[in-house]
Amino acid sequence: MSFKTITARELPLTLPEMRAHLKLDDPDQVNPLDALIKARAGAACDFAQHYADRAIGLQMVEAAFPCFPLLALGLPLSPVKVVSSVKYTDDGGTVQTCASGSYDVNDYGRKHSLVPAYGTTWPTARDAWDAVKVRYTCGYEAADLPDAVRSALLLILGHLHRNNQAVSALRLDEVPMGAVDLLDTVKLWSF
Repeated sequence: MSFKTITARELPLTLPEMRAHLKLDDPDQVNPLDALIKARAGAACDFAQHYADRAIGLQMVEAAFPCFPLLALGLPLSPVKVVSSVKYTDDGGTVQTCASGSYDVNDYGRKHSLVPAYGTTWPTARDAWDAVKVRYTCGYEAADLPDAVRSALLLILGHLHRNNQAVSALRLDEVPMGAVDLLDTVKLWSF
């Protein structure tokens, strides 16, 4: 399974919130650093998403699978907000779209998946690396961002803002109960 981003992530932090955390003069006034702050916040989201294996910020993705499984089609990023389409290439090479009522989102647990609706099964798809494609919107919005993730993003943003060079003459130590520890509370662990 692989996936690609269809629409860019929305930052789950507001600019006034980020500026207040960075202790900039007036968090509500336009500042020439705003574009840089947003870029660093994007980098913080990238790190958090990669580390925790969770969608940080609302975004649309498309996941490709070689076939339908026997039961659950595990989606690469959670939390799932809405499934836009489930398409597959049939044995004849024609792209088909599954009816929205033919599958359900299993949102129990941290890793969400699609399952066939009650009384149905998955159709047969052609044998190809991208025979099944699921397009969906996922991620935390500002309103439902877990406090631990919000705090981790702000910690990372503060670090990137204050340590804005590739090297340092100082020895930097990670703060206990810092960003990684906070992200561990939502991280998808696989064994």
